[in-house]
Amino acid sequence: MYKQSIDTKETKEEIKKLIEKGNLEKAKLAIYDYLKVVPNDADIYSMLGVIYFAEKDLNKAEEILLQGTMFDSRNFFLHYNLGYLYHLSKKYTKSFVHYFRALQMCKDKESEEDILKSLTELEKNMNRKE
Repeated sequence: MYKQSIDTKETKEEIKKLIEKGNLEKAKLAIYDYLKVVPNDADIYSMLGVIYFAEKDLNKAEEILLQGTMFDSRNFFLHYNLGYLYHLSKKYTKSFVHYFRALQMCKDKESEEDILKSLTELEKNMNRKE
């Protein structure tokens, strides 16, 4: 079967720009078209999760982000976004686990400091009770 050729890096940059500009519907359409050609790209699942998060559909965001981890369990952004989502949902133990996984894959100092701060806050919340 013939698969359409696609410049994945360029396409992901275009989708990222759409998300940054707030064109979420257009970005979603582009992502679903992209997934028809490249169905197992974890970065795209992270972007789609962020869109659903921005639309306040936390259940769908969680579902999409977890799907992405099936394709790449070592993706920093998927785990960071899941940590953030669970933190806001007051699912502190799950948040802690995903932030910790993200920390293990973190490559920049600013994100590392942000994660460490979140982990410290989560530890306090977990001690109070989930």
